[in-house]
Amino acid sequence: GLNAALQKRFVLDPSAKLVPGSVHRASHMEEGVGGKGQDVAISLSCLSSDKKEEGDEAQPDIAVAQFIGAGAEGEQVLSLLQTNFCVDDALTIRTESKLRTCTTIVGP
Repeated sequence: GLNAALQKRFVLDPSAKLVPGSVHRASHMEEGVGGKGQDVAISLSCLSSDKKEEGDEAQPDIAVAQFIGAGAEGEQVLSLLQTNFCVDDALTIRTESKLRTCTTIVGP
């Protein structure tokens, strides 16, 4: 779909043993942009930047039409996209509903 998400990835210590009912603490957490359309746009952007000559100006090769929800999560995703990738404001619609957060736990 066109909906972005804030992707949180909690990484457990590789030596940790998962025991049902126990507390498990992450060794670190990573945040990024999620959403099928955003994932495709980011992948294509990375592939196209590999083929550019050194010193070429960044051109918006890839455009994604997207809805980005409200709240701190929405601001964070929009900031990540604007900082790391070319985002066309004309194709980005802000919504009143809160942006969803997807959480992945990576274990041993």
